[in-house]
Amino acid sequence: MISSKKQKKISQAIEKADIHHDICLEVILEEDWTFFKQISEFIKVFATETNEVQGDSYPSLGLVMPWYQILYKKCQKTKNEVSRESQLFDAADQAYSKLESYYNIRSNSCAMCLILDPQFKLTWFTQHDLVQEDERNSDTNPIGYKDKALKHLKEVHAEYSSEYAIKFSQEP
Repeated sequence: MISSKKQKKISQAIEKADIHHDICLEVILEEDWTFFKQISEFIKVFATETNEVQGDSYPSLGLVMPWYQILYKKCQKTKNEVSRESQLFDAADQAYSKLESYYNIRSNSCAMCLILDPQFKLTWFTQHDLVQEDERNSDTNPIGYKDKALKHLKEVHAEYSSEYAIKFSQEP
């Protein structure tokens, strides 16, 4: 993912250059400036996600799946809003393909962290839109995935409860 410092530098360079873009119209055309602004706007969400998920002062594994869904939807929306001939369409399409390749690699750990996170609990699984193929695939369907994650969470809890049970001594 792109760092927020890089994204900020790119945005600042575009804004700074935009102030003087009438001077260099022979080099960069108006549609190029429009594209620069669009791509800058498109990558902002990736920079925000990167900063939030790599937080070192708070648990962030539970944020992976919600942010993944936000990025996935951003790419879909961008692809639907721009022309197929646009470079922005290509960027969104490539990002979408990369996200899609990660989709089936979701781990039980991410799901358990999401379930245990007080801000999400089980609601995330029932409130976000399904990816089309999810309706047919119980492994990636959010409800089926939630059920598997809950089952795994119960198994881990049972294992740790029996292995690390607190034993109180009986005093006579």
